[in-house]
Amino acid sequence: MRAKTGTGNKSFDPPLSEAEVAGIIDGLPRASVYDLRAVCLLELLYGCGLRISEALNLDLDDLDLHRRTVLIRESKHDQTRLVPLPRTAKSSLQAYLSLRKALVIGPDRGALFLTQQGRRWAIGSIYVIFRRLNDQGLCAGRTLHPHIFRHSIAVHLLRRGADIRYIQQFLGHASLDTTKIYLRLVPGHLKEDYEAAMPEIEVGAGASDW
Repeated sequence: MRAKTGTGNKSFDPPLSEAEVAGIIDGLPRASVYDLRAVCLLELLYGCGLRISEALNLDLDDLDLHRRTVLIRESKHDQTRLVPLPRTAKSSLQAYLSLRKALVIGPDRGALFLTQQGRRWAIGSIYVIFRRLNDQGLCAGRTLHPHIFRHSIAVHLLRRGADIRYIQQFLGHASLDTTKIYLRLVPGHLKEDYEAAMPEIEVGAGASDW
């Protein structure tokens, strides 16, 4: 059974910088299947812009490593979307998948992320991991939670010139109004460029479905 889709943490924290994201992921241990599972999760939350529930709902059949795509099913708005898989996330997936069989107990029902008991990883255990990450101080002065990685990739893509409509599709927002909030967090000239090119975008719209 796939995990239920939740609302997630909607606190609009300042995004992590690209250097901070890299530092957090690089600082994770990789000595066991549990370590590799955590690395893989963070890579997918950031690189694929996933909600935590979407990541936990992933099955092996949703991954196409050859084409480097991830199929997101049963998302917040019952949408299905296909997102690109970054090369670094692909490498992390391959490392985890090479040891995943050690977590399989009984029939393999295909869930990507498994617990020590062979069940689909549950959201409660995820927050235990994030508490540990925060205790380790991987990002000084910041409190890490699953949604901050999705939040950060949206801002990074926008700052690099990605079209806001692409970001809407990438994140699985039902409305462009939700995606507009990220325009608050880019340099002023970029906001002006978007407003000139797409005058229907009004910076400052409220969020509804992060």
